[in-house]
Amino acid sequence: EPQVTGQVKEGHALARAAGMIGPETESVLQAAYAAAKRVRAETAISAGTVSIATAAVKLARDVHGDLERCRGLWIIGGDMGELIAEHVLAGGLGQLTVTATVPARAEAVARRYRALHVPLEHLPEYLAEADIVITSLGTGKILISTEVMEAALVVRRRRPVFLIDVAVPSDVAPEVNDRDGAFLYNLGDLEGIAHRNRAERGLAAAEAKGLIDAEVSDYFLSRAGREAAPTIAAIRHHFDAVRDEVLGEAPGANAEDATRRLVNRLLHRPSRGLDELARSGTSGEAERQLRRLFGLAGDDERENGP
Repeated sequence: EPQVTGQVKEGHALARAAGMIGPETESVLQAAYAAAKRVRAETAISAGTVSIATAAVKLARDVHGDLERCRGLWIIGGDMGELIAEHVLAGGLGQLTVTATVPARAEAVARRYRALHVPLEHLPEYLAEADIVITSLGTGKILISTEVMEAALVVRRRRPVFLIDVAVPSDVAPEVNDRDGAFLYNLGDLEGIAHRNRAERGLAAAEAKGLIDAEVSDYFLSRAGREAAPTIAAIRHHFDAVRDEVLGEAPGANAEDATRRLVNRLLHRPSRGLDELARSGTSGEAERQLRRLFGLAGDDERENGP
């Protein structure tokens, strides 16, 4: 999830600023960010919304585009309505008006969300100004009938209205969806969209797991390479020191003599060590590794050719 990735990156930045991130943690976090980016780019895991609230926001954007230019009307009721209202606000809704059966509650909610509040009796008037309507009252009475919606649409000159009715029983007459300019989604519609997207995301998650497994394998291979780097540097330093030693002992030696001395000096310790292993009967693996490291043919390769 991009929110989780963002939280990890924020914590990473704070830890780095405090000097609390070492090279190993830094490398594994950078590998994790790369894996997350690859998963989102190469799979459909982020294509569909998987919650009712996010499905509602996605549908609202499908109807209106940029929500910043939209006005919302929230008829306060159950928790689901509040959850959807919060998501729509977070999605960039420009202005929100709230109303409730109890005026004091509408006023309190309006203060919390920095919204306007109006009496429920003025619902038809403010319905005509609303681009997005959220309702979850569920009193058993229809609050928005086809007649009320039609009157609002006439005032709006058929500019579209997106209605989210998550009340049980419904607050909006189902026939409202037949009105030109009205787009009505109830709780069942939103649950169906979320369920389908969750099923599709499950398939994408399996594909994502394969990508992550590959990234983990690549990380451990690269880490193994980094772990070998100090040994490679030490060997290089040793070879340079031996070369300087040989040249210092025979400054006037010609190239043939100098290189012969150098080869003999470099091979002295490895040859002695391999001889000791051979005497103990444990040189087989060491010989194979040395042949592999120096690109030498093994017994089978000498018989069959490279």
